[in-house]
Amino acid sequence: MREQRKLRRSILASCLLGGCGLLLGSLVFIWLNSPSQSSLNDIIDNSAQPVQELPSTRSVTTTVVDSNSIQVELQSVQVFPIGSVEEACGLHKFPTGTVEAFKEENYTPDSVEYVALENASCFEAVEGYIHSFNPYLFLWPEFMSYYAAHPLSLIVLDEPLTFERIFADPVGDLHLVQDALSRPECVLPPSKTNWDLKDSCHAKALTNLALINRLCYRPYNPGRPENYPFLDFTSSELDDYQKKYADGGYTRGRAERWDYNRAGTVRIAYQKPSPEQNRYMWKQRLADAWLHEKCELLDSTLEFTPEQYPILYETVMSFESTAERKDRILRKLDVKNVREHLIELAARLGDEAAGLTQGRQMDDYEDGYQFGRLAQFLPSSEWEDFARKHEPSVENFLPKFKVLITIQNHTDYQLNWEFVARHLCKLRIERAYSAYDLKHRRSCQSVITEIRQTLHSAVEDGQYDSVFIQFQEELNDILDRLEQKAIEQDLWD
Repeated sequence: MREQRKLRRSILASCLLGGCGLLLGSLVFIWLNSPSQSSLNDIIDNSAQPVQELPSTRSVTTTVVDSNSIQVELQSVQVFPIGSVEEACGLHKFPTGTVEAFKEENYTPDSVEYVALENASCFEAVEGYIHSFNPYLFLWPEFMSYYAAHPLSLIVLDEPLTFERIFADPVGDLHLVQDALSRPECVLPPSKTNWDLKDSCHAKALTNLALINRLCYRPYNPGRPENYPFLDFTSSELDDYQKKYADGGYTRGRAERWDYNRAGTVRIAYQKPSPEQNRYMWKQRLADAWLHEKCELLDSTLEFTPEQYPILYETVMSFESTAERKDRILRKLDVKNVREHLIELAARLGDEAAGLTQGRQMDDYEDGYQFGRLAQFLPSSEWEDFARKHEPSVENFLPKFKVLITIQNHTDYQLNWEFVARHLCKLRIERAYSAYDLKHRRSCQSVITEIRQTLHSAVEDGQYDSVFIQFQEELNDILDRLEQKAIEQDLWD
């Protein structure tokens, strides 16, 4: 079946190439019949826009002749960058209205996204679109401002965690993980770190394999006694557990985390979507379908379970003592599974991305941040305040600036200033703003202008105990960067 689908994609790609002559002829016809050269310039300029962002559409004026009445009328045509998901998949032809979340059982040969991905150009465009995404941010996107921002949104890593990275060589990563877990120097005792072992103990491969298992295989619920053949439960303990299990608890939701059927439910949905919003939701569906396709091609030996890898599995699970694990299971407390322990081990061995993972988001329970460079900072109330999205104001901005200054002064991390501008300046997408709200909502420009004036006054008046004076240089740098990125993203006024 997969081979047939690949063959069809190859045939479709050949057809697309064969149709280039027709496309060129069509463009020449449009150019000859356009009212001015500026229309063609619009097409050229628009095609140069980056593919990764959802592009704003522009109208291109063309001349349409009615052969019956010889009446000339103007028609608006939407143009998308060549190779973008919008262009390659023809999103403007997709059904309009509210788009439901992707569901695996509905992904059939006659479903919209299945048919679209049969087109080789569409599949490649979606793959290019999603390859640069961080898996954590894919299911925990920044526009969900009613949730806290993830640390991985703020920090720019030299070796970023992306879909391209984790799908590059899963089998090779499995072999590296097997090597690392068989060497005592790599199996660090709980809470111990040694970042110097990052390369020799294959820390990146540990993270990659853990996320492949989380994304592509049935979640292995660590909160059920039957999933622990290594633990000795008495019959009375099991009976008591079963009685309590009916009451629910955290275990009820654990079996669905990072599942395709749940992925779309936490991402954005519009009840009455505009054409642009409709295209965005279809891009979500196509991305979920792409992920499903990629996972379907993986070998079953990549699933890290006690049945397939009993010794290595128990080695990883031993980071939590047997007695502690058993007690937490029976008390229905959070119990980390093998994937979460792999990510924490990767953090302890020096993988920067694993060292920024933070539990209690998307029902994942790894706390790799405890072993990373921000270990002392991420659990703080200051970070919690920064991670929450607030309306622009001096009172809201200053504590967030303090967080940025702290990270810059105590780490070598580069910050994602594009994200900072969106986080501080962009409208909260889940909130319905009235005309009154929009009229009285302060812009980033007005807030930053006020902070600049206050900083200038503090310097003029010699208020050396002022926070403005203490961090004058850092504040000026933040204000300059924030202004630049807000203007670039049309978030300034």
